[in-house]
Formats: sequence, structure tokens, C-alpha cells
Amino acid sequence: MTIYSHKKFPKKVIESKDVKSSMRKLTKSRSTLSTSAVSIPRFPTYSENYEKSRNLYLSTLVLMARDKIEQIEQAGNAENVKTDVFWSQLETMLTRHSAQMDRVAQQAVELRSSLSSSRKSKGTTHSDRMNKALKELKQIQKQINEQKSQVLMVENHVQEKETEETQTKIESANMEIEQFNFRIRNLRKTTAELKKQMETMRSDIDSRSSDIEQRKNNLDARAEYIASQLDDTINRMNVADTELRDLEEREKIVITLYESLKQPLPSIQRIFSRQ
Repeated sequence: MTIYSHKKFPKKVIESKDVKSSMRKLTKSRSTLSTSAVSIPRFPTYSENYEKSRNLYLSTLVLMARDKIEQIEQAGNAENVKTDVFWSQLETMLTRHSAQMDRVAQQAVELRSSLSSSRKSKGTTHSDRMNKALKELKQIQKQINEQKSQVLMVENHVQEKETEETQTKIESANMEIEQFNFRIRNLRKTTAELKKQMETMRSDIDSRSSDIEQRKNNLDARAEYIASQLDDTINRMNVADTELRDLEEREKIVITLYESLKQPLPSIQRIFSRQ
């Protein structure tokens, strides 16, 4: 009698629809467990996951073998199967693995329920926290809006005050500009009058300068005439001085002659000898 291991099951049995559906269920349950295990504080190691997956895979193979046995029993070979040692050992294995699968399923259900309750409690806590945070956020937003309104009021007040001050400065500057414009107009008017006066004075000065020029010319001509007359007079005076000196010499000679005539002859001789 041949005893088959789990590796020597027929290929048709492994590729059947039941095997595929069982594998899908197993994969789905493992994915659910692995997804739900995220919330568990202690995470299983790789070796533990591998061992669990291996045991589940073997259990699945055993369950498929049991299904096959049931099919064979229903086909009419129940007496031979019951008397066979292999089938008895296989039934024992099936019973053990069935109990193990039941325990695993019960543990999975308990774990799922605990995870669901934990998720609900955490969801409730999270929703409470979110509601509390939303309330606080609304209060903060309300405070921010109030502060914004106060800031806007202050800014508007400051802007109004600055606008009033600026308007006052503009008005005072406009008044100063008007005063400067009035002064400029007066200065322009005064400047025009001064220009007229300057033109009048210039014309008077020009006329006077022309008169003065004429007088100067007349005076120059007269001065030249006087200078010429003065030169003539000086020349005449020089001539007169020369004549006067000649006359004085002659007078001296005459006086000397006269004096000599009063004296005796020797004195006359001395006079002539003196000359």
C-alpha cells in the first residue's frame, strides 16, 4: 500500500476550481489579516508570516484531499477506503487540520471583531478630536476675523487721519502757492514797470549822452581853439619876453652910456674897453 505525501497529490486536484477558490479565499483572508494587522502594536516577523502561510497552505491541501475523499466515498468505494491505512491516516490528518482551521478561523473572527471595535473606538475618538479641532478652528477663525476687523478699523482710522493731515497739508501748500503766485504777479508787474522806467531812463540817458557828446565835441573844439590861441599867446609872450630882454639889455646899455656921459672921458674909454 502506497502512502502519498502532500507533494504527490494529482495535478488535477490542485488545479481544480475548488483549489483556486480556496486559494483566493486564503489570499483574501491573509490580505485582510495583513491589512488589519497594521493597527496591532506588535507586527509579526517574516519567519512567522512564512510559517503561518505554509501551515495554511498545507491545511488547504488537506481540505482539498478531504473533499476528494468525500467524492470517492460518494462514488461507491467507501468500504475499500475505510479499510485502507492511508485513508485512515489521512482522515486523522484531516480531522486535526480541520480543528486547526476552525481555531484559526475563530481567531481570525475574534481578531477582526477586536480590530473592528478598535477601529470604531479610534474612529469615534478621531471624530471627537476632529469635531473639537473644528470647534477650536472656528473659534480661532472667529478671533482672527475679529482681529482683522479691528485691524481694518485701525487702518481705516489711521488712513482717515493721514488723509485729513495730507488734505490739510495740501490746502496749506495750495495757500502758499497762491501767495507765491500773487507775489510773482506783483513782481512781474513791478518788473514791467521797472523795465518801462529803465527804457525811459535809457532814452533820457541816450538823449543826455547825445547832448553831452555834442557838448563834449563843442568843448573839445573850443579847447582846441583855446589851446591854439594859448599857443599863439605863449609864442607872442616868448617873443615879447625876447624883445623885453633885448629892451632891458638896451636899457642897461643906455643907462651905462648915460652914466658914462656924466663922467669924464677916461671912464668912457673904460666902458668901451670893457666891452
